[in-house]
Amino acid sequence: MRAGDNGLYLCQLPTGYGKSYGALEAIADRIRDSSDRRRMIYLTTLTKNLPTDTLKEILSDTPGLYEANVLRLRSNLDEVSEKLPDMELPDEFRTDCYDELIRAISDLKRTRRNKIKDTVYLEELRRRAEKAQKDFRHESVHALKKAGSSKSERLSLIRTQKKYKWIGELYPAVYTDERRVLFMTVKKFLGKNATLIEESKDFLNDEFLRNTVIFIDEFDAAKQVILEHIFEKALSAQSDCLSLFRQLLGGLRPEHFSVNIRNSADNKLDDLIHDGKSIYEQYKLHLSYKTEGTTIDRQQNFLFHDGGFHTVLQKGKQYIRSHYDSEANQMTISFDTKDTYYRNH
Repeated sequence: MRAGDNGLYLCQLPTGYGKSYGALEAIADRIRDSSDRRRMIYLTTLTKNLPTDTLKEILSDTPGLYEANVLRLRSNLDEVSEKLPDMELPDEFRTDCYDELIRAISDLKRTRRNKIKDTVYLEELRRRAEKAQKDFRHESVHALKKAGSSKSERLSLIRTQKKYKWIGELYPAVYTDERRVLFMTVKKFLGKNATLIEESKDFLNDEFLRNTVIFIDEFDAAKQVILEHIFEKALSAQSDCLSLFRQLLGGLRPEHFSVNIRNSADNKLDDLIHDGKSIYEQYKLHLSYKTEGTTIDRQQNFLFHDGGFHTVLQKGKQYIRSHYDSEANQMTISFDTKDTYYRNH
């Protein structure tokens, strides 16, 4: 850190050797050095494990230094649940959205006091509270935008106007750009930061991370959180594989690549194009792919329609096969029994 070098450093020491405390001391040294303007981000897997109190104690010899430089970022729902019920808001912000949010927070806290274990019920309450929080936040953002036309104007209103000061107390993320040290969970870091004074932004972008030092505590546990995030993102993304293959093959034109890329690829690029064209011809990807209607059980009833394409297969037909239909000049997707599938495959 002193040398200003970039890269990764893995501190491998046994538990109890003071790795976390050493990292906090290094952060404190950077805070005291006014010439070092690098942002520092401290990550751990659980909010309760964020060592903000320890850093505050390390910096206690200089009053106000911690408050001026450090910000703990939690989920908006966590911030609101803890603070909003005890806050005095101007009447114009005590809207129906505010009332719904207060009720949702009250229900969440009641389940915790009563130690209710019904996970489905708890998840439904949390979803309701999250929606109420978002609705209330959007109302607050709308009011801020009407009062201030720019990010700096809106931040100034929060700092100086009693009418808006509660926003900074309830949503400390408004001060993200002004703090040199940020504490948050890995999950929070992988998501968006809603500052209210501007559009929500990903932490993982070049502008935000430029000249930033990141400390990852509990590294093995953090890796698991990152992997789960990658899986969730992948599963939430839906792609038309046939269209994607056509687009990729269409873009593989040697004349569109530089000489250096073509030379470094050796013959692999030509082999890739050849294999792609063979697959394209073998599976007739220039034709439409249609599902054979007789294999779909249309007697099934659905309570809702989500806009997606679903099929309910006839009993036993769990094998998927495509074949060329010369009469319709299309590729037909059929669902077969195991015996039929292997007989025609």
